[in-house]
Amino acid sequence: DESRTAALVTFERQPKDVDLKNLPGHSRLEYFVERSYPFFGRWTLWGAVLKFRKVVERFSPTMIVARGPLAGYVAMKAKVKSNLVVQARGLCAEEYRFTHSRGSKLKWTMRKPFVWMLKQLEKKVYRSNAIKIETVSPALRDYLCDSFGARAGNIDVADFDIPNPISKDQVKTWREEGRSHFGIPADAIVYCYSGSAKPWQCAEETIQFFSEKLKAEPQVHFVVFTGATGEFTKLAEKYGIPKEKILIMRVEPSELLRHLAIADFGVILREKDPVNWVSRPTKVLEYRAVGMGLVHNGTVDWINNLEIL
Repeated sequence: DESRTAALVTFERQPKDVDLKNLPGHSRLEYFVERSYPFFGRWTLWGAVLKFRKVVERFSPTMIVARGPLAGYVAMKAKVKSNLVVQARGLCAEEYRFTHSRGSKLKWTMRKPFVWMLKQLEKKVYRSNAIKIETVSPALRDYLCDSFGARAGNIDVADFDIPNPISKDQVKTWREEGRSHFGIPADAIVYCYSGSAKPWQCAEETIQFFSEKLKAEPQVHFVVFTGATGEFTKLAEKYGIPKEKILIMRVEPSELLRHLAIADFGVILREKDPVNWVSRPTKVLEYRAVGMGLVHNGTVDWINNLEIL
């Protein structure tokens, strides 16, 4: 649409660290990088509201897309007349609880009020009838309705961002090239993990799975595509996985599907928790795009339904 213009507004703790020169440029796209401040309740977002209102007044947009409930609250309070879509990609308060409840008990006791404050903010945003909500899974849609009073009629489950399947011929070519390049036997069964080492991603459990699989089937190989190469290397050493059996490397996003084609199975393990149950892991979309089988532990509703289908 050559008539469309757009603006991306982002609030960062350190705006000066955002190098605009490295962001994709376009003559009809403008970036606004503003400072964000620590969250101590909805009142701490009012600085962002005022800054965002100035951008909106300049552009008079026909649509605003807000990423998550904090951005949704800022857009709502800016009192704009544009159509407002709030993208729900997860559960803000539950993710905070999941991440911070694992530290010291004293620090967690001090952080508990933030879970309540974030839940109140989510309820304020998602129960509004003046917005449209875009979720990533039916389970997340149901959670927003049951927990925050969102209206099902206001919610769409997004599928436009699901990668198209790669042709079998292309996958075969990438597979042969990749295995030859990395010295992986053409007939080996290869298990893959792609992702980081965040608390909810079960990095250690994944390496432990690799270790147990190797004991049962000594001929298998493993590949790990991650930015957290140091963490995974230490875990592989901890569980005694020989270096010749596991490839751990960082891959540019533009090359990821090509490298994923090396593997037969993608591994996606998650803890049993609401955060994971309502998610739609991006890595599963990528695994499926190259025709991989899935190894999972039944803790993600969306994956369970894939298995049914």
